[in-house]
Amino acid sequence: MVADFLTALRDRARSLRAHAFPGRFRVAGIVLAAFLLISLATRLGLAVFNADWSIAPPWRLGAILLTGVLYDLAAGLWWALPFALVAWLWPDSPRGARPLALLALLATGATFFVLAFAAGAEFVFWNEFATRFNFIAVDYLIYTREVIGNIRESYAVGPIIAGVGVAALGMLALVWRPIVHATRPAGIAPCDLPR
Repeated sequence: MVADFLTALRDRARSLRAHAFPGRFRVAGIVLAAFLLISLATRLGLAVFNADWSIAPPWRLGAILLTGVLYDLAAGLWWALPFALVAWLWPDSPRGARPLALLALLATGATFFVLAFAAGAEFVFWNEFATRFNFIAVDYLIYTREVIGNIRESYAVGPIIAGVGVAALGMLALVWRPIVHATRPAGIAPCDLPR
């Protein structure tokens, strides 16, 4: 019974993905899904990290997460938009498949790095100010010289950046095959692509 339900749910998810993000647009779907998962993990991590259940009691966690997912969906669509535009504008030819795959992999890796960095920065910011990014973060952007100096004094920046890079490469390793598959021209098998 449970196995049948899970199989039906998996089939429904595949059907929805195929209709929502067909062909080359699948890369935009992958970026959107990664953004939503990272944002959800960050939100859950901050709730656990906070450990003050008077602010977010467990019985309200569902509503909080649903509201957050709706906000994240709006923001994630902006992250996915450049990938959708490239998928739409790039010529669908065998000669353009390899450059498109390389561009998609590099852009997705860079996006994963920025998303992982932002998630890590949210935890550091929460540890310092007990809130998510707000007007104080805007001050950080205005007074960058002082802020960067303080960050370099307070944190081991090199290992943190290396850890973020490893996390981004790990995420990219999970999705590189679907990305390469999605950049293939319609109706062309992988062995038919020019070298």
